[in-house]
Amino acid sequence: MFGYNNDSWSTHTSLGAKNNTANQIAAFFSDITTFTSHYENPVVKNSGITVDEYIYIKHHDGPNATDFVSSQGLKISVRAIFTWI
Repeated sequence: MFGYNNDSWSTHTSLGAKNNTANQIAAFFSDITTFTSHYENPVVKNSGITVDEYIYIKHHDGPNATDFVSSQGLKISVRAIFTWI
């Protein structure tokens, strides 16, 4: 099971083959690092979402997602949290 498809792999081609588990994991950690640094932007940080939610939104809805309130990723994240409680 791979989290990155052909479209989303375009920013990670330097890691090598998309259908390689180690490359998929490296891509995800690279994105976490990038999204964590973007979260430090005061507009994002003061938006009312946590850094974990922000990372999930960006990973699910795409790196250009800016609608945090109506985000599909946020809705999934919230459902996942309450499913485990």
